Amino acid sequence: VRYGNLNLGDSVLASKATRFFDDFVGFGDRGAADVATYLLNGTSAAATFTDDIAGGVIGILTDTTNNAQLVLNGEPFSLAAGKTSWFRARFKVSSIASTTNTFLGLSITDTNFFSTKPTDYIGFESNDGVLTFNYVKDGTTGVVSVSTGVTLVADTFVDVAFFFDGNGNIYIYVNETQVAHTATTTEIPNDEALTLVADVVGGAARTLSI
Repeated sequence: VRYGNLNLGDSVLASKATRFFDDFVGFGDRGAADVATYLLNGTSAAATFTDDIAGGVIGILTDTTNNAQLVLNGEPFSLAAGKTSWFRARFKVSSIASTTNTFLGLSITDTNFFSTKPTDYIGFESNDGVLTFNYVKDGTTGVVSVSTGVTLVADTFVDVAFFFDGNGNIYIYVNETQVAHTATTTEIPNDEALTLVADVVGGAARTLSI
C-alpha cells in the first residue's frame, strides 16, 4: 500500500498488528451503547456528539465556552522502539477563529486535553487554524512542535497522518504529501500506552468532524 511517498508493506499491515478503524456508523450520543468503546467528555451539556453526518463522520460540537473530547476507551497503542506505528485520520472544523483549538492523535487517557495537557502525547494540533505536529514524553522533555506549513480552511477536510519507523524517525503527512520528517530518540512518548484522542475547544459554537 502506498501513501504519499511511503510504502506500507507487510511489516506495517501484517495481521499481527494492533489496528483500530471506525466510520462511526450508529455512534449515537453519549447515552448510547458505544460508551463502551469511547469515553465522551465535555465541560458542559452543550458538548454533544453526533453521527448524523453523511460519509461515516462523527461531529463533536461545542458552544461558546466549553470543551468536547472523544477518547477511545483503553490504551492499546505503543510507540515502542523497534515497532512501527501508523496513524491516519481526516478532520475539519466548521469555523476558524482566534479561539479555535483542536487536537487529533494519540495520548495517555485524559479528560480535557487543553485544560491540563497530558504528560505524554503525539499528534496534530491546531491553534487559530495553524496546524502543527506536536509530541512530548513524560511531561519533562518539553513539547516538540513541528510546522506542517498548513493553515486550516473552515469546513474543509484535511487528511493527516504520521508514520513512526521504530527507530526514532517520524514522517508527517498532510493530504497524502510528506510535509516534515523528524528524528529523535528522547522525546517520543515510547514508555506509555496511548489511546486515540480528538478534542475541540469552544470560544464560538463550532463542530469538529472526523
